[in-house]
Amino acid sequence: MLKIIVFTVTIIFMVLSKAFSQSDTIRIDATTPALEAEKAYNQGTEALGKKDFNSAIIFFNKAIELKPDFDNAWFNRSTAKLEIKDYAGALEDVNKYIEFHPNIDQGYYHRAQINYSSSKKDIAFEDFKKSAELNPANAKAHYYAGGILFEKSEFQEALKEFNKALIIDEEYAYAYNDRGSAYKQLNDYDHAIADYKKAVQLNNKMAFAYNNLGTALRHKEKYDEAIESFSMAVEVNPKYVLALNNRGAAKHDKGDYKGAISDFESCIKINPKYAYAYNNLASSYIKLKDFKKASENASKAIDLDAKYAQAYLNRGIAKEMLRDEKGACQDWAKAGELGIKTGNTYANRDCK
Repeated sequence: MLKIIVFTVTIIFMVLSKAFSQSDTIRIDATTPALEAEKAYNQGTEALGKKDFNSAIIFFNKAIELKPDFDNAWFNRSTAKLEIKDYAGALEDVNKYIEFHPNIDQGYYHRAQINYSSSKKDIAFEDFKKSAELNPANAKAHYYAGGILFEKSEFQEALKEFNKALIIDEEYAYAYNDRGSAYKQLNDYDHAIADYKKAVQLNNKMAFAYNNLGTALRHKEKYDEAIESFSMAVEVNPKYVLALNNRGAAKHDKGDYKGAISDFESCIKINPKYAYAYNNLASSYIKLKDFKKASENASKAIDLDAKYAQAYLNRGIAKEMLRDEKGACQDWAKAGELGIKTGNTYANRDCK
């Protein structure tokens, strides 16, 4: 077979030689604009996978120039533009994709992501809902719609969307976590705890879910379990300051003030500007009757946040015990001014 092919090619060449003079040449171009567009698209997709978004855009530009109705090139260029935060360009491209496919959910879902990223969350909500309508199996569309409702404090409506996401995908760890947070906002701590536990069961690397579980358990005064959950969060992310702070608070609630101080000090080592840890140190030092350290740490919290009402209250308590009655009264008055009624109560009771 190989010899026959070679011979055939030779015969064709001889025939062509007779048709043209020696100065004539022929170029057989095996490519077309459509094939060149496909090639550029594939190069763009490869660049997109490597997170080289600017190069990807250049390749998709070429693909669209050669083939203006190249729907996937419009979509992928929109994706690349979203990554570089060119929201206007990303919207323009995805809208073109939607013109080609008005009944496919992914265009609306992608447009929702763009508007969400550019803080146009009400518009994003409508597109997430549209995407879910076109594709009832799109759990993420319900999940993100629920997240937008949660941010608007519409917790009951958020629950409905998270429920829909979990009906579609029973192993959607993020949806369990966020539904737990909606339950917590509605003071339904038992359901919140159940959802957080399910979230970490499905994904034991979700440090924030362990932290959320800890806060719900702490509210139920299950301090040992709360400390265990916060510890799991810190194990997953050793620099998780919020979980360290919350573990310290749970230890404080339990009466382990020295353990609490250790956690608060760890927070400060990671983030020296973490005002909450300084104020919490003040609270624990007050319990240990070390009022000098309590006052010093409350002052550091106030230096970092001049409107930290609880820190003024704590410093006032420490100053009173240090016989600085005038300073205590000033701090309590300030705490009251910033919204803590206890500050006014102390001022009215103890200050002339």
